Amino acid sequence: LQEDGATLSTEAGADGEVGGGDAAVQMSPEEEAEEAAAMKEVMKCADEQDFDRAAALLRDRLKRRPEDDQLMHNLGVIFTEQCSWLEAEDMFSNAFDIQQKSGKVSLATMYGLGTVLTEQGGTMKLLQGEALFRDCLEMAAKQEERGVPDSYRSLVSLSQNLERQKRWSEAAEVWRPTCTLATGMFGEENDKTLAHKFALERAEKLARWQKGFRKVFWVITLAAPIACAWAWKRAGLGSPWQLMMGGLGAPHAPGDGPGHELPEVGAARA
Repeated sequence: LQEDGATLSTEAGADGEVGGGDAAVQMSPEEEAEEAAAMKEVMKCADEQDFDRAAALLRDRLKRRPEDDQLMHNLGVIFTEQCSWLEAEDMFSNAFDIQQKSGKVSLATMYGLGTVLTEQGGTMKLLQGEALFRDCLEMAAKQEERGVPDSYRSLVSLSQNLERQKRWSEAAEVWRPTCTLATGMFGEENDKTLAHKFALERAEKLARWQKGFRKVFWVITLAAPIACAWAWKRAGLGSPWQLMMGGLGAPHAPGDGPGHELPEVGAARA
């Protein structure tokens, strides 16, 4: 599976309980053993890149326990590996909804949902993915040292999300702590650290260009009407309103024009 992507969860069934709903359902020893064997087979298929087989196994388990959020999460991971973004989003969203209702939201599920939303792109999905990655960072920070790996991958994904939104200044701000974490975790000369530093330099450069382009755009936007008014006046065309009225001609009232002179008052009385 992808090193920095969503990962399979083995939490379901690990303590003899089935996830999903407001309360965990206790499994019998036989069911627990069957669940463990099924998950072992799923992990083996995933390691061998046999994602079709892994998806089929998980679908079969999900038919038996349609409210199991961990099965939904794992199926979402398999769909992610297959680049089936819509199917993955559906699975992660269903798992996330169940977890919210039970008050036990999984950071891994939030991260998986944020990943597939970002991969699909589009303004709304990118914004939703950004919000999820920021929530992941908040949850990881509460775990202190245990949350460092989750903080790292959430920072990487948030940076990439902001890049897709062309928000280069904010992306650079997120890449900085990412580089710091990567240096501490992998070393100064590690390929990942170097790649993050390159991404930071790129984001900073594009942020400067973007700021310059915006200044030029606003200068042109404000200067264009002024230049047009100056050229108009220099050409001696008068005001636009006068030109329009002169070109269109004011409508004549009844009785105006030749042959419609009003008779003199005295002649009318005669």
